[in-house]
Amino acid sequence: KNDTKPVSSDGVSSHDMLVPTDTVDGKADSKGDTVIPVDVFQDDATMFVPIDTTENSIDVPKATNENVITTSTCDQDGDGIITDNFKNYYFLIAIRNALGKKFNADITLQDVLKTTSLNLSSSGLQSLPNILGIECFTELTVLDLSINSEISDITPLAGLTKLTYLDLSFTGISNNLAPLKNLINLTTLYLFASGISDVTSLAGLTKLQDLVLSSNNLSDLTPLKDFTNLIYVDFWDNMISDVTPLAGLIKLQELTIGNQKGSEVVSDVTALAGLINLTRLELPNNEISDITPLAGLTNLTHLTLEGNKISDVTPLAALTKLEFLYLDNNQISDVTSFTGLINLWFLELRFNLLYDLTPLLNNPGINFGDKACILGNPNVPQSQIKALVNKGVNVICSPSY
Repeated sequence: KNDTKPVSSDGVSSHDMLVPTDTVDGKADSKGDTVIPVDVFQDDATMFVPIDTTENSIDVPKATNENVITTSTCDQDGDGIITDNFKNYYFLIAIRNALGKKFNADITLQDVLKTTSLNLSSSGLQSLPNILGIECFTELTVLDLSINSEISDITPLAGLTKLTYLDLSFTGISNNLAPLKNLINLTTLYLFASGISDVTSLAGLTKLQDLVLSSNNLSDLTPLKDFTNLIYVDFWDNMISDVTPLAGLIKLQELTIGNQKGSEVVSDVTALAGLINLTRLELPNNEISDITPLAGLTNLTHLTLEGNKISDVTPLAALTKLEFLYLDNNQISDVTSFTGLINLWFLELRFNLLYDLTPLLNNPGINFGDKACILGNPNVPQSQIKALVNKGVNVICSPSY
């Protein structure tokens, strides 16, 4: 339904969501879709260096007040060259690549301290090196560690308090989020598919504007109730049934809660009634029957309610800014309230109980170039389908016209 793109060449992809675009030193493709990594082996010469990766890897001790490396101890020899301290070969290669250096070039203390953006996505990191590792990059504002599935201990991130953008999607961090609690300047945090069920440690990150927690095991949103700066939130593929904690997040413009795991689904959307700045709301495959609370969300341009238990769509009559409306697999028979939705150009009504398309024929905004899908509604008169086609509407039905 939306413009989506794979997040990696090996087939991992995100669900169909549109998210605000952003560029970080040319390394980020779009927000919400996991950042597409730059190949860390882009210098061909690196492919011919014989390395025993076992001997060149290190164990990562958990950081404490005694062993966290500070800027003053990064250059232990005092000569400004710190290359020899990168004991993890893959981390060294990733750092050289991110800094734009040749495979055998020295890395200096100055290099580290002037670096504000670091893309280590898909770098094959088994863990975060704690010896002159990520914790030395104290000036970082942007860090991408996504698609490094073996990363589980993120303790070395605890001191990177200037970070505003952090992507830990497709890692193995699970509920080990405590090191993030002091990163209070974060405005963007991506935690897609990382085995998370508890976000209590994030409670203090109230500057967050963009938060992605798709494809986790999250059920309790209470720790997020004070995140009043949130603009974009994605909870796709979790275990959420109660949306009450979202009631006060009035700056929200985009919200997704759908395709839940197991039996956990949303049935009551009363708490969303005050989110009047929403332009995009996706609640597919839940058990919603009453959409009255959505009647006042008049800024919506994109609404997805497919796979619910909706029969009465009257509350949608005032949502005249709607352009995309997905209502397939519900129990809708009467679409009279759609006559005034003049900005619609994609209407999805497959597998409902429709018998009369007159309201669509009478809608002056539904015409050439628009699309309507009405498959699975056998009681719709063929003459009305032909009339829509004659208006220039691309009607998806059976038989086709």
